[in-house]
Amino acid sequence: MSTPAQHRQAVGLLVFAALLWSVGGLLIKYIEWPPLAIAGGRGIFAAIFLITTNRNLKFTWSRPQLLGAFFYAGCTVSFCVATKLTTAANVILLQYGAPVWVALFGSLFLRERATRVDWITIVVALGGMGLFLAGGLAAGNVLGDTFGVLSGVFFAGMIIALRAQKDGSPVESIILGNLLAFVIGLPFMVSGGNLSGSGWGALIILGIVQLGVSYHFYSRAIRHVTALQAVLIPVIEPLLNPIWVLLLMGERPHPVSNRRRRDRAGHHHHPLHYQPARCDHMKLLFLLLFSIAAIAPSATAAPPPPDKQPVAVVLHGLGLGKWAMKRVAGTLEKEGYRTINLSYDSLHVPLEELVKTWLPEQLKAHNIGLEESSPPLNFVTHSMGGIVLRGWLAAQPIMPPSLHRVVMFAPPNQGSALVDRIGTWKAFKISTGVNGGRLSTAADSYPRQLGPWPDGPDLGIITGDRPINPLLAHWTGGPGDGKVRVSETKIDGMIDHIVMPYSHTWIQYRRKPIAQVIAFLRDGKFTHCIAEEVDAVATPRSPPRSARPRSEGE
Repeated sequence: MSTPAQHRQAVGLLVFAALLWSVGGLLIKYIEWPPLAIAGGRGIFAAIFLITTNRNLKFTWSRPQLLGAFFYAGCTVSFCVATKLTTAANVILLQYGAPVWVALFGSLFLRERATRVDWITIVVALGGMGLFLAGGLAAGNVLGDTFGVLSGVFFAGMIIALRAQKDGSPVESIILGNLLAFVIGLPFMVSGGNLSGSGWGALIILGIVQLGVSYHFYSRAIRHVTALQAVLIPVIEPLLNPIWVLLLMGERPHPVSNRRRRDRAGHHHHPLHYQPARCDHMKLLFLLLFSIAAIAPSATAAPPPPDKQPVAVVLHGLGLGKWAMKRVAGTLEKEGYRTINLSYDSLHVPLEELVKTWLPEQLKAHNIGLEESSPPLNFVTHSMGGIVLRGWLAAQPIMPPSLHRVVMFAPPNQGSALVDRIGTWKAFKISTGVNGGRLSTAADSYPRQLGPWPDGPDLGIITGDRPINPLLAHWTGGPGDGKVRVSETKIDGMIDHIVMPYSHTWIQYRRKPIAQVIAFLRDGKFTHCIAEEVDAVATPRSPPRSARPRSEGE
């Protein structure tokens, strides 16, 4: 979650990026090259700049990263085509239908709903551009206007895809998008003829400054604002873009009034010597006021507080890191949970310290409330992560009222027979640290000392029965995932239990088990397409909360 200081800094970066974007229309019109050639040329310069100025780039080839690259390339290419074929004012107005698209689809894909202030900001921003274009769109090229609309759609898609990577690094999508634009434009660059020295200068500025520098800061800022703020705060760009073209190249946003003025004067002004009329100065004044009115609500609004958003805390297993639960965490975020993916030193920090010190400190650091008035708190754990959670709950004098539901992947709730077999081996001790040997099935092992699942939160357990190592499976001595037997995952007091055809190491990565997590957190039960009935090893307690009559205030 972003702090107010991070949000304020992000707003400043967005405004700066918008100022750099605003010179795009002027430079594109100046360069005497086909539009696709310009898109490719500025794309390669921008990609080189971003690659050389960003360290530790990670190309994960994830869906959001690739979609961000696709929409970015579509936005820059269609913008260049539209700017060449129609007026800069037309392009900008048509492109900036993007806030509406983001408002509509941001809620669907990012769970970021547009507020009343956001909608007012959209209306004010479009009102300012409408004033600038009073009298209607310029009589431009239909194909150019169509590409202007497409540019807005691509721009909205790019923002949503970049915002989906707020916990990662969106700049990789920008780099890939610029390279894709270069590939698209390369044939037209070859056939487009020679550029003058000033043309090459304008192209380099377009690539390095107008795209490279601006998106370097934009990719940093978008992590600390909502998708809608990321498109509304830079609203000064669509207002300034046609103004630069108006003042320096004489391209009028409203050619009807310009034509009448030229007809009465009886002559034409040279484009570079165009002097705006008094009414144009008034429009510029009004535009300034509209810009301030449009930016102020989004710029001053802090990130929406998560007081109504359910929380999901994710804990990995022994010897792993938060990367092991990244896919689970990402899915939970898309489902509307405020997701906290925690990482801890499972090899060197004893279980008692993790339980008594580390986990409480993490909950406090992430402002996770445990009171009845707090948002519903859920946990999703893998392997030893479930034992850490059980230890923390066992140490609580009273059950936290906000704790709602828990899903465990392959927890050694009764210990592991594999530890009984190889727990004394030196290689095992080295690879599992101070905690591995404590997960045996002995009566004094750590899991066996924690007792049954406490009354209050609903518990669902997902385990596998497809080991990938036949030897380990043989040593466990029964059906299981290769490290923990199915029977060892069960615990008295659980609500539901499901067995799926996956191994211990990979079960939390798989799409179907993750879908079962979402189902349990939502409904308090799994979808038993592949399930094992709860047997006498574990005694289920009362039905899930969704099936129980709620007490007042629950």
